[in-house]
Amino acid sequence: RETRASASIGATDLRWLQDRGAIGSKESDTVRNDKAKMRKRRWNDGEEERQFDSHLKPSDQTAADLCVRVYFDWDEVRRKIVVGWIGRHP
Repeated sequence: RETRASASIGATDLRWLQDRGAIGSKESDTVRNDKAKMRKRRWNDGEEERQFDSHLKPSDQTAADLCVRVYFDWDEVRRKIVVGWIGRHP
């Protein structure tokens, strides 16, 4: 958290994580353009409803319906990473 809060990571959150071996992505344009699917990616962050777009996953080789996702977002105001969902693909 301290590294991200200092804005010194020198890359996007996902790129920084990928450079360290994590597998993650943002939702595809197909999902982003589907209102019903995007509603499934809204969770309360402890203060308000928030749209989560970035996620980590254990593998690109696993079928989405069999794979866990960790949805997260950087909260600029609170200066912390907020995790919205850990579980099966929504």
